[in-house]
Amino acid sequence: MKYSATVDDHRFEFELLKNDNGYSVRVQDREYPMEIAERAPGNVILRLNGKVYEILMKRHQSEGELLINGKSCQVHVEDLRLLQLRRLSGAGTDDSGPLQIKAPMPGLVLKILVQEGQRVARRDGLVIIEAMKMENEIRAERDGVVKRIEVKEGQAVDKNQLLLHLE
Repeated sequence: MKYSATVDDHRFEFELLKNDNGYSVRVQDREYPMEIAERAPGNVILRLNGKVYEILMKRHQSEGELLINGKSCQVHVEDLRLLQLRRLSGAGTDDSGPLQIKAPMPGLVLKILVQEGQRVARRDGLVIIEAMKMENEIRAERDGVVKRIEVKEGQAVDKNQLLLHLE
C-alpha cells in the first residue's frame, strides 16, 4: 500500500511491501528491509535497513506524536488512495471562503461526525461513507465552521453529491 507521511514539516511518500522475508518499505525508488515487533500496545521496535528504532505512539488513528528513540515528532500518515479520493471530492486547500464537501464516490452515509455551526480544524473527520464494504472518513481540508449539512445518516449518495458546506 502507498502512503503519504508528514513528519514534523517534512512530507514524503512511501510504499509498504510484503515479500518472502517479511516486509520492506520503498521510498523514492529505493527499497529497505524492515522488521517490526510490538512490545506493548503503542510501543514497537522497528529495524529498518539495519538500524533499530524504539517507537512510542501517542496518536489518534493516523496522526499524533511519536517518540522515536526518545525524540518527539508530529506525524500524519494518509493512504494515498484516500487522499486522491478526497481531492476528487472537491475538498480544496484554499483557506478562505466557502467550501463544498462532496462525496468522492457513491456509497452510504454511515455517520455524520459534525453538527451545523460546529468549528472544525484541518484533518477533523466530517462524514463516514461506506463504499464497497469499506469505511471512508471524509476530513476537513482546512479550519472552518460547518454551515449546512446536506445529507443524513443512512442516506445513499452519488459520486460528487454535496455532503456539507464549510466556511
